[in-house]
Amino acid sequence: MEATEGVEKAFGADFVPEGRRGCIFGWFNMLAGMLFLPASVTFGFLYQGYPLRLLLFFREYALLWRLPFLAAALLKGLVVPVRT
Repeated sequence: MEATEGVEKAFGADFVPEGRRGCIFGWFNMLAGMLFLPASVTFGFLYQGYPLRLLLFFREYALLWRLPFLAAALLKGLVVPVRT
């Protein structure tokens, strides 16, 4: 969350009038807190039962999920491979 929080807040601020920006930040933080707490508790229960398998599964899932986006970025020239 911390890596993208600034971008998310700026995105939300673009959709409301200047006088209502505090309201959108309040809603953003409330929803983030309401969603992160159950997600953390659920993952904690899962981790107690299947620690290593669960960690490896989500690591591989996250890596596989990024591949189509990386391929699209490479094809469009948005990312240039580093050659040493």
